[in-house]
Amino acid sequence: MKQVCRLMFYLCLVAIVTSCANNSGSTGSSSNPGVAKTDVDFAKDAFTRLANGDTAAENLIDWETFTSLGVNVGAQYNALPNEAAKGGFRTGFITSFSKSFQATGARAESLTNWRIQSQEAAKTVVAADTPKNAVLLLTVAKRDGQQKITALETSTK
Repeated sequence: MKQVCRLMFYLCLVAIVTSCANNSGSTGSSSNPGVAKTDVDFAKDAFTRLANGDTAAENLIDWETFTSLGVNVGAQYNALPNEAAKGGFRTGFITSFSKSFQATGARAESLTNWRIQSQEAAKTVVAADTPKNAVLLLTVAKRDGQQKITALETSTK
């Protein structure tokens, strides 16, 4: 199980990190409790927290359905036997993602031009440009009235 998680973290990081390395643009993430965020602001905040290893990112991801760069993380998560194992998985994912991301010199702040790429009633795909002409795509879904990240992907411009 640890090998699968590490492989998945590595794949995520390679795709995102190579696209985000060494650029100092600003994302301007804001946290204002009690104020609803736009899907763009939510995605920007969630990714910044994930990239920085902030444990608050745990509550911003829909772990049961989450996919990352084509890997069905939700299936791995749902296969875990109990809440203790799932909690360890969530913490491990955030920590490993952040450490690997930062070890390459990448910065969440290097993503620019945050925007809505597509929008449906139940989900919004938010896009951000990377310094190396790739696009980060984050899917924000509304579940039980709350915004959650359900997918993290990349594409070319």
